[in-house]
Amino acid sequence: MIKKGNLSGSLLNWLMSTLQLGPGIGDVFYAAGSSSEYHKWLANVQKVPGDHIFSTVAAAYAATTSARNDVVLKLPGIETVIAELDWEKTRTHLVGLGGPQQKGYESGTGLYSSTITVANIIHNTGVNNQFHNITVMNAGANATCLSAFKNAGYGTRMKGCQIIGHAAATQMATALANSLDIATGGYYFYAEDCNFGSTDFGTLGTNTTVPILFSADGMSSDGKFVNCNVSAAIDATTRCLIYVASNGIDRDWIFDRCEFYAFSTNHAYKMAQVVTNQDAVPSTYDMVFKDCSAINVTAYRTASNGCTWASGGGAAAAKTGVAIVTT
Repeated sequence: MIKKGNLSGSLLNWLMSTLQLGPGIGDVFYAAGSSSEYHKWLANVQKVPGDHIFSTVAAAYAATTSARNDVVLKLPGIETVIAELDWEKTRTHLVGLGGPQQKGYESGTGLYSSTITVANIIHNTGVNNQFHNITVMNAGANATCLSAFKNAGYGTRMKGCQIIGHAAATQMATALANSLDIATGGYYFYAEDCNFGSTDFGTLGTNTTVPILFSADGMSSDGKFVNCNVSAAIDATTRCLIYVASNGIDRDWIFDRCEFYAFSTNHAYKMAQVVTNQDAVPSTYDMVFKDCSAINVTAYRTASNGCTWASGGGAAAAKTGVAIVTT
């Protein structure tokens, strides 16, 4: 039974606006630690029914109904998880109540794992799901811990999130370890005001360990990143921030007003290019960098592959929006 009538008017209006679903919003469930003050407040002050408050995101998700625009509200704080959360339901959303997530996971709102058997913290295969104001971090010290967020469902929307993968040394040295994996079926992806990757947990150890990965044979199409930060620490010029595996991408992918940051201590290394393709002759797609900036990077691509574009000013397309040292 839907019990959203128990919600305060202000919370209901905020959710309708945040998710842009209007009155189409479904039931609402809460994830708060069972002994936390938030749990007590929800139960005793807000009078939220007991069957709508859970101690974990996974338990709250299990109570939702697919294709109904149900919402899981994650209360502030980082929840440690020991198993992959397979987000399989359609139009089922996760919203953090700690505000937009900036860098620094410890004070964030979301999910963290250091369990060596967790391949992906969240594996989304559902359709038209939304994720807002959530931090997701994979710090499992094992080569099997490949991703923080794997997206294999179409129409995913992500806003105000922080997605950090390869946060342990073993992961850093593992090929194709990533923060965000756009996998088969992950087309029509949209991200806004999000952070992908981090410069805080070590340096990239292979040329295919990246914040954003387009999986092999994914052929995902028509995605957009708006005002996002993509970052990593490097110790070689050959590292990159986006890696496109064989046939991993299709149609148009737009990066609009995004920042790409390759951190290197004492600027010892400068990343040659933001995006690298596995195939010398890639499948037909168009990746556009619109009004973006790239720090400690030579170019978005050092040599044209006919599929990578930049716009927004600059003398040469390869350097459009690339930050350079002033003289």
